[in-house]
Parts: sequence; structure tokens; C-alpha cells
Amino acid sequence: MLVARPFVAADEATLVPTATNIILARTTDRHKAAAIGLFFAGIPLGIGGSFLIAGTLGPALGWRGCFLLMAAIDVLATFAVSRVQDARVPREQLSSMGGQIGEWWGLFRANPRLRWASLGLVFLHAHVATSPFVQLWLQDDKGLPKADANRLYGLMFIVFGLAGALGAGLLADWAHRRFGTDRARSSLITLCLLVPLILAYRLMPGGSPLFLAGMAASILFMTMIYGPLFSVIEQELPVHLKATSTGINMLALNFLMIGGLALAIGMVSQRLAESGSAASWTIPLLGADLTSFAGLVMVWRAVRHPTQISPH
Repeated sequence: MLVARPFVAADEATLVPTATNIILARTTDRHKAAAIGLFFAGIPLGIGGSFLIAGTLGPALGWRGCFLLMAAIDVLATFAVSRVQDARVPREQLSSMGGQIGEWWGLFRANPRLRWASLGLVFLHAHVATSPFVQLWLQDDKGLPKADANRLYGLMFIVFGLAGALGAGLLADWAHRRFGTDRARSSLITLCLLVPLILAYRLMPGGSPLFLAGMAASILFMTMIYGPLFSVIEQELPVHLKATSTGINMLALNFLMIGGLALAIGMVSQRLAESGSAASWTIPLLGADLTSFAGLVMVWRAVRHPTQISPH
């Protein structure tokens, strides 16, 4: 399992910077957030679908059978990706990796809107880092049976994840066209409205109406950040640095949040469980939620600075 995981991660690391750059290069400014939201709708489909497969087919196929089934879906998807053609850039126009990173770093330091939007995107992923532990949290702290927890979270993630990924992009683009509203501002407002429900989600008994509303809010929070914030970030960059910036942001959020913070959540939960705590998952997951809320302050700082590059 440990040997196989880096190969999966390598595929993921290649996909997001290249795919988002290809999509944004072919999308007008009117629909950029919606286009990126559509791309990241693959997250709720993948995560929600995997939970549904595990909860429904897991007892019959076992975890190995579920792995192979989902791997077969991935292999089929590669044929669709292989059909995408991109323009070739002459070798003499290509700069070194060090040059690309150095140029990006100069813009990151000089452009406060780019800096705060990028940092906000990273910190907001602290809440995304809680997702792998939801199944265990629902079982151990909330008392839900394993299969029921899988099916509930899987179904909710598909429904509200798609609504978040697609809806946030469409809403941000519509508000931008109709009222001239900054996409960072519309994203900030909608995310802030979800905060009280997320706190209730952690603290209310499992299965209660407020708990289910909080679960929906949590999933929306995870999936609403991509379309609006990626479109804000890319607007501050020249064409040749867009994919580089996405790669750096993905590296930072995976290393610090989805990797580092997730490791901390697991370690703290184990210590609390060994001490006999009845909230061994709730406490570290709530800490990760509060960390993600710091990202809202950073998005607010991005809102305060106007764009420095024309969208065209």
C-alpha cells in the first residue's frame, strides 16, 4: 500500500495544474469560475462515489475488490484525457523550472491580492483534511454503524459536493457579470454563512436535523472554494505562470494541510483515545475546522486589494 500510494499521488499532481491551465486558457472571463468548478466536481463524484461503493459493495467485494473497481474507472478515464491536444511551445521559449519559480515568487511578494488569495486557498484546505477521518468519526464519536456512515456520507458528498463545486462557480460568475462583485468577495460571503452550521456539525448528536444540515454545510465548504478562488488567483498571473502557480499551491496545501495536518489529526486522536476521551476524533477535527476558518481572514485580505492584471 505504501509503495502504491506515491504512484497515485504522482498522477494527481500532474493532473490539476495542467488541466486547470488548459481549461482556463479556453474559457472566457465570464465563465472561468464555473469552468473550474465543473472540473473540481470530480472531487465530490470521486469521494462520494467511493464511500457509496464501499458502503454498498464493500461487504460483497471486500476492500480489494472495491479498489480494483475504482481503478478500472480511472483507467477508462485516461482514454478521454489522451484525446486532449494542446499547442506545442518552441523549446527556445521555455524557461527553466528555477526561473519559473523565481518569477512566481517575485509576483507573490509584490501582489497582495495574489498572495492572500493563495494563502487563503491553502488554509481553507484544513477543513478538507478532515474528510478522510469522517467515517471513523461517525462511527466512534457519533455512534453510527459503519455501513450506514459510508452510505450517508457518500450520498451527501455527491449531492452537496456537486452543488458546491458547480454552484459556487456559477454564482460567482453571475454576481461578477450582473453586479460587478469580486469573485473573492462572493466566495467569502457564502463560506462565512456555513461556519455556524459546521460548528454545530461537530458538536450536535449524530442523526439530528441540525447535524445533517451541518454535514451538508461541511461538504459545501470543502467544494465551494475551487472555482472562485482559482479564477481570482489565475487573473493575477501572466499566461506562462498559471500552471506553475497552481502546482505550487497544490504542493503547499497537500504538504501542509491534507498531509501534515491530517497526520497531526491522527496522532492527536490516538493520544486522546488512549487517555479514554469520548471525543477522540471530535476535538482534533474541530481544531482543523478552526484552522480553516483562518483562511477566511486571508480571503478577506484579498478582497481588500483590487486586481492588478487585466482579465484579458
